[in-house]
Amino acid sequence: MTRDETLELWERCETARKAARDAGGNRDCAHLAAKIVWDAWAQPLKLEYLSMLTEVKQVQRGAQSGIPDLPTDQVRQWKQRAGLQFNGFQFAMDADFRKFDFPSDVAFDELPVAGKWQSSTFESHADFRGAIFGGEARFVRTNFGEMTRFDGAKFNKGAIFDETNFSAPVIFSSSFLGNTRFDSVEFKSRVAFNGSIFEADAWFKGATFLGDTIFKGAEFRGSTDFSGIHAERTFSLRGVIFDQVPDFTQAHFAEAPDLDATKVHPLREESGDFWRSFGAAREVSPAQSHVASRFRALKRIAIQAHDSDLEQAFSAGELRGRRGVQDFGLPSLDNILRRKQVDEWQDDNGISHRGFIDVASFLPSPSSAQRMKYGPVWPGGLRFWMGGVYGIVSNFGRSIALPVFCRLLKFAAADKSQRI
Repeated sequence: MTRDETLELWERCETARKAARDAGGNRDCAHLAAKIVWDAWAQPLKLEYLSMLTEVKQVQRGAQSGIPDLPTDQVRQWKQRAGLQFNGFQFAMDADFRKFDFPSDVAFDELPVAGKWQSSTFESHADFRGAIFGGEARFVRTNFGEMTRFDGAKFNKGAIFDETNFSAPVIFSSSFLGNTRFDSVEFKSRVAFNGSIFEADAWFKGATFLGDTIFKGAEFRGSTDFSGIHAERTFSLRGVIFDQVPDFTQAHFAEAPDLDATKVHPLREESGDFWRSFGAAREVSPAQSHVASRFRALKRIAIQAHDSDLEQAFSAGELRGRRGVQDFGLPSLDNILRRKQVDEWQDDNGISHRGFIDVASFLPSPSSAQRMKYGPVWPGGLRFWMGGVYGIVSNFGRSIALPVFCRLLKFAAADKSQRI
């Protein structure tokens, strides 16, 4: 739908709401009248989309090979009719979208007006409780002036709130099934993400939390980025579960965050398993390269929160995260042979090469040899092995039973040798 068509639909909903209130109905009855108008537009579009899916599944069952996709032109035409554009609209009164169904993408973005960008603004209360966003929901640079509620809302695709301004309390106890972005958002009052579920990646990079912030019981099942955030009041991560190592680098907390019962479950490639890292090649995946620094940032937060248990756990994670990235169980053969792998290089004759550079080819030209930089022959070898022993005998200083058991074995061996 175009912006004019979107606003015309909203105007019809508000007209029905006002008529119900004038007839003596309460707030819920008036909202039901508005929702009936909305559903008369939204439900046929949802049924149309389900029909397209059913046709594809039937074709898929009869297909010999491959998985057919929805027809591109058909989907594009459907999205043009099902998408909503509230760009630059000013909601002067309460905006009540409770349990509204958004079949496709919806945008509350900026709108160019007279050479300037006009943001969408909710001057009064905004209520999206129980709303279902079937497509991408965009609230980029949107202004929320009063209490805002998204509790019970379901974002089936991406949700983007970049650079949005929340001037009053906001509740986000929601389900985010797609990638979610809150980059550079400013929460000027209390914000609650209690029990929220983030099925995909979530970004809060550079966000500002000026009021109490609650993530109690939230679950982050994808990559999570809290780097560079500023929290000036209470920041609770009590009972939060991270299925990947979150990024809290350069995060600032004016008050010690609450980390009680917080759990971090690294991915298999993030765990730094000793034996898998033993013969690791020097090909570091993105999932590995950031692990040590992220655990180091978490350890700093745990120290600020005076949580000694998590401090030790994150310290162990940092040591593991260096394995196969900075610390290796075997020497570097390339550095021993004085070779370096590069994408492309030129010799003194101006001939381009790819692959390994052999220092012998540069011996006649000191200037070329000086351009070559080699790492140590055995990077982090001592820390790799000592860290492995430290983990085995004491679980990185977190176990009492293991050192006692090792000591008993030592006494038993010494006693047996004396008897012999």
